[in-house]
Amino acid sequence: MGYINVIKYAFLFFPVLCLLLSLPFLFYHYRKYGSITFLRFLLVFSFFFYLLCAYFLVILPLPNKSDVLDYNGAYYNLKPFFVVPEIFM
Repeated sequence: MGYINVIKYAFLFFPVLCLLLSLPFLFYHYRKYGSITFLRFLLVFSFFFYLLCAYFLVILPLPNKSDVLDYNGAYYNLKPFFVVPEIFM
C-alpha cells in the first residue's frame, strides 16, 4: 500500500507544482510575443508534468535506512513475474 500514498500525493501536488514551474516561462512568452495560446499553455504544462513524474519516479520513494544496511549486493531474478506479488504488498 506504500505506492498508493505516493500516487495520491502525486495527484494532489504535481498539477500545482507544474503550474508554479510553468508560470515563469509563460510570463516570458507573454512578454515576448504579447499573447499565450491555450495550446502553448497545455504544451508547457504537460512538459513540466512529464519532467516531474520522471524525476519523482526515479528518486522517490527512497528506501529505508535498514533496507540499505541489509543490502548485500546485486542478485539475479531468474523467475519470470516473481516480483509482481511484491508490487501489490
